[in-house]
Amino acid sequence: MKPFVRKRRSFRIALMYTEDEFQWLQQRFVRSGGRSFSGYVRKITLKEPVEQRVRNASFDDFIGEIVRLRKEMTAIRSASSSPEFHGQLIDLHHEIQQTIDKIAVLCMPV
Repeated sequence: MKPFVRKRRSFRIALMYTEDEFQWLQQRFVRSGGRSFSGYVRKITLKEPVEQRVRNASFDDFIGEIVRLRKEMTAIRSASSSPEFHGQLIDLHHEIQQTIDKIAVLCMPV
């Protein structure tokens, strides 16, 4: 098997974009997860495949909500173990259960 030989790129091209075009390119680049903007533009111009990452907004919302609830539970737990705080923990537990139920409904197949 031949060792991989990297070809040196020796030609440059300067391109001019409007602000909107450049912002569009940057947004696409960020979603691609690529390491360099120039590499991304090179792939587009050479019509090479470019991966686009898609985020699941429902899951992101779920994680944000769970983190918030966890922090709140930790604060309540460390504050005191009085009956008042015990009631707050019970209420928080019900809120967590409702959030999980909402997520379960969203994740069910149609």
